[in-house]
Amino acid sequence: MIVLPVNLILLTRNYKENGYSFLMENDKTTMIRDMNKKELLTVELQEKISKAISKIGNVPSHLIPKINESNDDAYPYVEIGDDSVIYVVIKERGVEYERNFCRDTDDALLKLFRYNSYEIARAKEKNNPNYSVEKLKDMQLKILKTINPSWNLE
Repeated sequence: MIVLPVNLILLTRNYKENGYSFLMENDKTTMIRDMNKKELLTVELQEKISKAISKIGNVPSHLIPKINESNDDAYPYVEIGDDSVIYVVIKERGVEYERNFCRDTDDALLKLFRYNSYEIARAKEKNNPNYSVEKLKDMQLKILKTINPSWNLE
């Protein structure tokens, strides 16, 4: 089952005409044409990442995860294959160090932010002379719970 992104959830009608899907949304017509599962997953995951970033606030641009685009700086990014398999990949200077399979977009989001949340916490506390590793770990946990309170992080 494909889950449509949030901006397409308020659909009032869904019908097909000449091979295209027309989706009616509050008197606006949105056409999804030739979107395969990979593209739908990309849109869904990009929306989830954007929503997570807005919940956290003030995230440095180099820590915002990308989709199908390596930053080559050992920060995780998402790779969605042509067969719609999702991986979280860590690559530095062209060398792939880690590739983790993800069951779905929520699993990918959790894996991405498990890596990045510590660095986000460190960036937020960089001007505090009294920060400690324990405080950063607590802040990391708080960031992850802000993104999704239902994640089992213990």
